[in-house]
Amino acid sequence: MRRRWTNLALLLGLSACQTQDESQDRPEPTFIQVSLGSDQATGSMENKLAFSSEETLVNLSLETLDELGDPYPFDGSLEVSVRPGKLTGSPYITVSNGKWSGDIGIKNGFGPTRVWFTDSNPLGSTERNVGYATGVSDPLFYEIPTIGEMNRIDDHESNQLEKEFAEIRAIDRNVRITTVGTNGFWVADLDDDAGEHGSLYIYTFSKPEDEVEVGRRLTLLTGNNQEYLATTQISFPTYEVSDDAAISMPAPSTLGCLETDLLEGYESGLVTLENAQIPTGFGSSASDKDYLDYISYGQWPILVDGGSCTFYVSSAVPCPGFTPSSGLNLGEVTGMLSEVWDKWIINIRTPDDLPPGVCGGTEGPQPIGPSRPLPREAPPTWKRK
Repeated sequence: MRRRWTNLALLLGLSACQTQDESQDRPEPTFIQVSLGSDQATGSMENKLAFSSEETLVNLSLETLDELGDPYPFDGSLEVSVRPGKLTGSPYITVSNGKWSGDIGIKNGFGPTRVWFTDSNPLGSTERNVGYATGVSDPLFYEIPTIGEMNRIDDHESNQLEKEFAEIRAIDRNVRITTVGTNGFWVADLDDDAGEHGSLYIYTFSKPEDEVEVGRRLTLLTGNNQEYLATTQISFPTYEVSDDAAISMPAPSTLGCLETDLLEGYESGLVTLENAQIPTGFGSSASDKDYLDYISYGQWPILVDGGSCTFYVSSAVPCPGFTPSSGLNLGEVTGMLSEVWDKWIINIRTPDDLPPGVCGGTEGPQPIGPSRPLPREAPPTWKRK
């Protein structure tokens, strides 16, 4: 009986709302009709436009319509957006007598991409009610970006698809798993040369499935694109591992002191630093910031090229009997390169990434990846068969 009374109250409430709404004038326009220019290149599912991080001008025209679908002489501003992708110009246009035509600048469109126009009162005018009428263009068909196309950008603390739920081009690329960790794995697009932004970290929150092995190929990769402490990552990933056999992966890239823009090209790739030495004086003062970071995060500094620059080593794997000490010469150090706000970190995979004899043994788990607080409950990783 209680449920019947609740449902009756709900119906009465809806009826009252409908009566109240019907007594009010409907804001116009009701519809926005959008057309692509006759010469506008749109691509197709079979012949896609190239992904571009440069501005592309899309020629459009529109007309505002009333609730009967007849032309409505609207004068005012409409809000402009593009999904997926980014606008390169103003997010507003001005409509006169119900019509507008012109070019809208966009970039980073991928897959079917559409331009939207909405009567949302974007400039905050209180002179009229808005009806949130919306018009959408026909799709422009763009290629999915490669890892390198996504990563190449002037601002190294961002990427072309930041905050997008993105798909990475893999089906026709040689995207291979380079390292497997306890809460994610690294991949590299071997169709790009080393240092060309072709590597990426995939955060899975827990140890990936057994078939995620070094040298195996991915044919699908989607997920949330994010910059974690300035390192590009995909989280909540969906991926497919090919049945192809694993291959031997290329040797690590040997790096020295490089500008940040060049180091960015190697981010999430396997690298080796030569002639590495722990700074003299490391740990000699309780207020030494690098030493405090080592105590808190397990990251310790190394000097490269005779002290010309500093990297940091994250040794999350067991290294029996080793404590980083002042002035220690290490020679070569190998690991996965990541960034933490302008600090470049070498994530050790196993004790063998440090020189022979530094650790008391060679057994150890794979790296945990870039350090981060773990969630109380790890969200699932979806993998299609």
